[in-house]
Amino acid sequence: MHDFKFKNGELYCEDVKVRDVAEKVGTPFYLYSHNTLRDHFTKIQKAFAPVEPLICFAMKSNDNLA
Repeated sequence: MHDFKFKNGELYCEDVKVRDVAEKVGTPFYLYSHNTLRDHFTKIQKAFAPVEPLICFAMKSNDNLA
């Protein structure tokens, strides 16, 4: 989770305060970093490029169906 960082004692996801999200949507909640997901996808894609994989996500592994 490279894009979750503390700034001045506040936790941020990219440039968004996690506290602001919690106040808006309530808790508990899931918060994903688009940058981190994209970065990890790119690394997997490059690592397996020689075999030209079809990279998919198993929805059953995600209990957040929203």
